[in-house]
Amino acid sequence: MKKYVILTALLILGFALMGQDWISDGEGMLSVRTKLNNLKMSVDTLNDNMQDTAYAKMYTYDGYDVDTILIDEKETYNLITGMATNLCKNWVYNIGDTGVIQQMATGGTGLTIITDTAHGLRDVSIISISGTADYNGIYAIDSVDANNFKIIHSFISNQLGYWSYGSNLESEDDGTYLISFSVSGRALSTAVLFGFKIFVGTSEKDGLQADQYFVGSTIENLGASDIINISFGDPVSIGCANKTNATDFLISHINVNLIKIR
Repeated sequence: MKKYVILTALLILGFALMGQDWISDGEGMLSVRTKLNNLKMSVDTLNDNMQDTAYAKMYTYDGYDVDTILIDEKETYNLITGMATNLCKNWVYNIGDTGVIQQMATGGTGLTIITDTAHGLRDVSIISISGTADYNGIYAIDSVDANNFKIIHSFISNQLGYWSYGSNLESEDDGTYLISFSVSGRALSTAVLFGFKIFVGTSEKDGLQADQYFVGSTIENLGASDIINISFGDPVSIGCANKTNATDFLISHINVNLIKIR
């Protein structure tokens, strides 16, 4: 953006010199008009590159204690839902959803089928589960129908709990991306270590992880950034884990930004 502003300023300055035909640069007489044409071509090229760039943003912000991240188990990441977007190009934004697990059963070798009547999910690839004895965590989805979905995890036993399809940005463009996130909020107990991490599909991105101790009523901030490769169809979401106990987290803001650099 700085480069764009500088080139634009130079172009405007050059137009002021249009009445002149020639200037000397120490190596001979060069046409001002030729230089201006080259400068304009550089600005146009930069604009074209910016227009072709894939980028996206999702966020939640409404001041103090905007929302609560429910924590059911220490050290387990839960995907965050209910975020919004106001900037998205060559990415698809999905707001996410939550629901109740009514039943679990075997879905075949290495699969567990989860029932939640009229759950409303379609074309999802990842989900987080909480409130169970053995299934809490983030899983890849094998298949979905109107009342059920299968996770890639061997069946253990029938358990009740909750599922969360986190807010995410789904890539429509392969490439290398700069991703950053920031979070602010507070804990519901003192001296609690919370972690936030970016997931691309079910893959945890350790370079996009930040941990911070929260001391109760005080709002703390944390964030991270990294450069990673993302493929077409990859969903990017953010998860939260309490690494001390199972108390909840009150969000003040979350912001996730992506921009293609190559």
